[in-house]
Amino acid sequence: MSPPKGNFLKRPVSRSTVAFAHDIAMAAVSYLAALYLRLGENLWTYPDHVIWQSGTLFVLVTAVTLRASGLYRGIWRYASLPDLMAIVRAVTIAILVFFPILFLWTRAEAFPRSILFINWFVLIMLLGGPRFIYRFYKDRRIGFQVAGDDRQRVPVLLVGAGDEAELFIRDLARSGDAPYRVVGIVDDKGGRVGRTIHGIDVLGHVDFIDAVLDELAASGDGPQRLVIARAQIDGGIARRLLNVAEKRGLVLSRLPRLTDLQSSDSEDRT
Repeated sequence: MSPPKGNFLKRPVSRSTVAFAHDIAMAAVSYLAALYLRLGENLWTYPDHVIWQSGTLFVLVTAVTLRASGLYRGIWRYASLPDLMAIVRAVTIAILVFFPILFLWTRAEAFPRSILFINWFVLIMLLGGPRFIYRFYKDRRIGFQVAGDDRQRVPVLLVGAGDEAELFIRDLARSGDAPYRVVGIVDDKGGRVGRTIHGIDVLGHVDFIDAVLDELAASGDGPQRLVIARAQIDGGIARRLLNVAEKRGLVLSRLPRLTDLQSSDSEDRT
C-alpha cells in the first residue's frame, strides 16, 4: 500500500510543540526583560496599555515568524551552529516586522526605540541558550557547523535517526577529505520524521524508503549507498533494505568507521 502523498516527509512531533510553547514563553519574558533593562524602576510607572498592547503584538508576531521559519525541525539534542543562525534570522525578522506594525497601530508613542535592539539580543539568548545547554548536558559537547556539500563525494542515505547517525555526520564534517556525504536519513522508529540532524533532513519512515529514494533521485541527489546507522536493527527491516538495495543497484552496509570509509574510497571510484 502506497503512503498518502507527502506523509513520509512530514509528521507531527509532540516535542516540537513543546519547543514552540517554550519559545513563545521566552518571547514574552524577553520583551518584559528588555523593558526593564531600558526603563529600570520606571517600568512600574510605565503606562499599562503600552506594555500590554506592544507586548501582545510582539508575542504574536514572534510566534508566527518562528513557526514559519522551520526552526522546529531541528532536534535540541543535536543543536549546532546552523540552528543558532536560524534563531538569529528568525528573531531579526520578527523585530523588523514588529515595529512597523506597532507604528501603524499605535504610532509607537511612548515606545523607546532602543528596546528593539535590547529585545533582539535577549530573545536570541533565551532561545539559543536552553538548546545548547540541553545539548551540552546530553553529551558535554557543543555542536559544530556541518561542512559544506561537496558534489564530488559519494552520496549515502542513512537508516536510523539516532546517536549513531549524529556521530557519523559529525565525523564526516570534521574530516576535510571524507569521501562520503549524507543526502538524507530515514527513521526506523518514526519519531524524528520531518526533523533535521546537523542540517540533514530525516526524510521519512523506513517503510517508505522507496518513496524517499524516488524523491532524492528526482532532485538529482540519489544515493549510491544505504548505510544502516543502528547498532541493532530489526531483521525484517534489514531484509527489506537488502531487497531495495538489490533492486536499485545500491550498496548496503553497516555504519563504518570514518577510517574505513576513507580506505574504501579508491575502490568505489574505480
